[in-house]
Amino acid sequence: MARELEIITIGDSLGIALPRDVLQRLGVEIGDTLSITVVSGGIHLSRCDFEDSEVMKDGRRVMRENREVLKRLADS
Repeated sequence: MARELEIITIGDSLGIALPRDVLQRLGVEIGDTLSITVVSGGIHLSRCDFEDSEVMKDGRRVMRENREVLKRLADS
C-alpha cells in the first residue's frame, strides 16, 4: 500500500507525519521510538525493542556495577 506523504518543517528539521493506521500497524504511540533502515529503493520503519538493544544491556550493566552509588543518590 503506497501513500504519498508531504515533507513538513518540524522546528529546524524536516519530517513526515505518519497516518494513524500506519502507527497502529507498527504498534507504536506517542513517546515510542522507531528504527529506520535505508534499504534498496526506500526505507524500512520498525518499532524499537529497547529490551534487547545494546544501550539497554549497557545501562543494566552500569546499574548493576554501581548499585550502591545509585541507591545513595536516590535516597538523597
